[in-house]
Amino acid sequence: MGTRRLFYGALSASFLFTVLTMLQTNISMRMRTLQSSQDGNNRVVTLEKSREVTIHQRQQEAAINLNVHLNVSLENIPESLCLFLKNRNQEDKLRNASILNMHTVDSTPKNNHKIVETDSFLTLFATWKAENDTKEKIHNFTFVNWARMKPAVNPVLFTDSPVLAATAREYGWNVLPLPTTNVYGLPILKLMFLEAIKQYNSHFYGYANSDILFTNNLILTLASILYQSPHTNYTLVTGLRTNVYNLNETESATSVSLTMTAATRGQVFQPSAEDYFITTRDYPWDSLPDLVVGFIAYDNYLVLNARYQHHNVIDASKTILAIHQSNGLDVFESHIKLNADYNKVLLRKLWFNINPPYIKGFLSCIEKYVDVVQDIIVIKTRTPPNDCKF
Repeated sequence: MGTRRLFYGALSASFLFTVLTMLQTNISMRMRTLQSSQDGNNRVVTLEKSREVTIHQRQQEAAINLNVHLNVSLENIPESLCLFLKNRNQEDKLRNASILNMHTVDSTPKNNHKIVETDSFLTLFATWKAENDTKEKIHNFTFVNWARMKPAVNPVLFTDSPVLAATAREYGWNVLPLPTTNVYGLPILKLMFLEAIKQYNSHFYGYANSDILFTNNLILTLASILYQSPHTNYTLVTGLRTNVYNLNETESATSVSLTMTAATRGQVFQPSAEDYFITTRDYPWDSLPDLVVGFIAYDNYLVLNARYQHHNVIDASKTILAIHQSNGLDVFESHIKLNADYNKVLLRKLWFNINPPYIKGFLSCIEKYVDVVQDIIVIKTRTPPNDCKF
């Protein structure tokens, strides 16, 4: 691919901070008439906030409001926002004198795969098997959903399948070969993170299960976290998922349609299930065990370890809507796979034949969380239950 140059005027840090602030302060927490365009038809959605709402309702209401305003920003200044966030500590000295090179560079390393280097706010990756793919429709929705958030998001697929790699590239994804796998041929999470960090220049790096869809709130939430904790090291962001059964193409088409579908027939899942993990570049992945994705225990261990190490762990459930595309059979899929206890066996050995206290890695144990206060996304703290204490 050739080189693309996107020109920006002299955008100061204060100006872009004002832009982001305006995007959030425009949210009404009482009654908002939202107008969106879908398939050429304008639809007006009226959202009324009751005095007392459940966590689920609060999440969906915040998501609808934020999505509509963020859609505007993604149309107009996505690259500007990415540039500013990367250079926020340089004040008005923007890299390359207000010109951002959003480019791709093809190279041919020894293993003969092409590396595509892009500037992005978040590199988000997934992996799944190509053989006997019973979730092909679900994965196609994932391809479309993640690609829609480009260039702010750099979607990456780890795979050794030429067919699956070609399909991913057709959808605009980047592709990397699987790093070293375990004895069962399963991908090791930390190695994928380390490879993504090595290959791509992003502010955040994230893994999500291959059946998870996001709305544009993903970007706005991470941007808000970055603004409020710019000098905090070892940040890890995760959150609840919302199960939606038999999602169709129309429902998955836009952030607004996804949010409304989740609000009408989605089911927020249990706090022990964490299906995505987003970290900063400096996160110490190399110090973690060789846990594999798709099996039980790895998610809770990541959170309990981060909490024990006093990392900056944040529960983003109230503003990041993570939709789990469910076919009705896979809600507890990781519990019934062959060798499902692989991670638990590995961790028990590392813990001197003692099971780690997995409950301390539940979402309900995370002290920091994001919420919407006076129309602004803020990081707040809470006191977890006694079972969460070390």
